[in-house]
Amino acid sequence: MKKIFTILILLIGITGCGKEKQSSDTIRWINGTYAMLTTVNRGDIEKVGGYDKTPDNTKAIQKLLVDWWGINNRKDADKTLNWLLQEGHRNEFLATYHEYKLETFDRTAFEKVISGLPKNDKVYFILLFDSYEKYGENAIAAWDLCRAVQLLGFYYIAGYYTYEESLDKSLEIAKEIQATYPSWEDMCKSYLYGYQYWNDDDINDNESASYKRAQVYEKVKNMKKSPYNLKWNTELKKEW
Repeated sequence: MKKIFTILILLIGITGCGKEKQSSDTIRWINGTYAMLTTVNRGDIEKVGGYDKTPDNTKAIQKLLVDWWGINNRKDADKTLNWLLQEGHRNEFLATYHEYKLETFDRTAFEKVISGLPKNDKVYFILLFDSYEKYGENAIAAWDLCRAVQLLGFYYIAGYYTYEESLDKSLEIAKEIQATYPSWEDMCKSYLYGYQYWNDDDINDNESASYKRAQVYEKVKNMKKSPYNLKWNTELKKEW
């Protein structure tokens, strides 16, 4: 089982205002793919990367990228982005799912097989089974793809990508997400499956990080300016 991590990131001293206009439906849709994490980080879901690009914010995001992702420069940024897009945690997830041949079980047989396992192991295998049954090979793909878009926003603020580079690549990934899932709810469900898989906890335990992240989803969903109010099939186009 994977080690339990804490992902709460508090950016102290995020300040100032940027110059780029960040108010089109396409940009709001893109920002919506990582709105949960922006909210956790006390950012602004209306802004690319969650914050204005200022000297102080650039330093803060550069430090965050080093501390949480081991990203020190453009080369590291490209490498991490490519890993998320080509492999991510979904490759490990799928390898584990198929290793245990879970695709050969129906629900009744599966529950019987895992009935004698410790609770934590049962939670883990139920997550594997349910998420794959729901979204197949894309069971936790949103976890990787949404974080890729979020990182692109950070890359812009950190100065590793230009504003246009960040949004051009974000647009490409956003279109992939849009084609993969039928709704905001499904995208977020896949993201939460991935978060729980990575965090190795029980989303039904109200003390767990996954439960708290699910509550953040509900918070964003009910915001007055929630990006989830945009139509899922909004035409995504370059507007910058």
